[in-house]
Amino acid sequence: MFAFRRIVIPARPLRIALPVSYRPQMTTPFSSAPPKPATTMPNPDTNVDLITKLSARAATSDPATASWYIIATAAFAAANEPQRVTDIYKTACALRTVAERRVIFRRIRETLLKSTMLIGLPRMLNAYFPLAAHVLATEGAETLGDWGDSVRGRGNAGDVERRRRGEEYLGNIYRGEVPRIRANMEPIAPEVWDACILGYSEYLSEMGVLGRVETSQVTIACMVPLDVKTEVGWHMRGLIRNDGTVEHVREALEISLSVCEAAGVELKHGIPDMGVVAEERLFDG
Repeated sequence: MFAFRRIVIPARPLRIALPVSYRPQMTTPFSSAPPKPATTMPNPDTNVDLITKLSARAATSDPATASWYIIATAAFAAANEPQRVTDIYKTACALRTVAERRVIFRRIRETLLKSTMLIGLPRMLNAYFPLAAHVLATEGAETLGDWGDSVRGRGNAGDVERRRRGEEYLGNIYRGEVPRIRANMEPIAPEVWDACILGYSEYLSEMGVLGRVETSQVTIACMVPLDVKTEVGWHMRGLIRNDGTVEHVREALEISLSVCEAAGVELKHGIPDMGVVAEERLFDG
């Protein structure tokens, strides 16, 4: 049996520095009140400027732990601004060594792989192909020898251990909601449940490159531009359940909403209030 310990996040004001046009939408959890973001068209100059600002204000310069560029990658890919992912890579790699560039590429590649089940293969490939073309054109053959290594191996899809890992990861995110979710799928569409488990097993639960907190941040960043408010709320809580903090949630939302504004993405349903993570229960072990 699992023992639970209740963790109550201090009741201090939760202030998120959201883009101006999105601030009125922070209302109540899963509110049905429609947001009214500013209507804008994507502006390449604005997007590049945002990427530069995100890089400049990053909390760390260590490419192995910096989260700004993987969150931005997920959000821009979801917003179908594929060239921006290459711009992110170029900015993150400025003045970096070959080894550091390899780390950045692997983390961006892993972000795109994890995004596949969330934003779909077409948008993932839209973002991947320009990035791949840039890397292949700028890195010499002698430096690319181990850039194609994989933490997953190949040809192992659907093995028992991966399914168990995927079910465990999904169960930690949704917890008490799992029986209800499963009951809506298995009697009439068991393949839908299998599709969910496949995505979690093959992609989201693989922690060889991105850890649990980073995976949750990337998941949120994929979902915000898709305007799926309920799912964003689930994964805001899921980030806390993956040992994240309110600050991690805030970072994912801030960057994702900034990308939406820069890319001209309108959110008809808004995002959940931060109150959905104000009190959470975590596994004690």
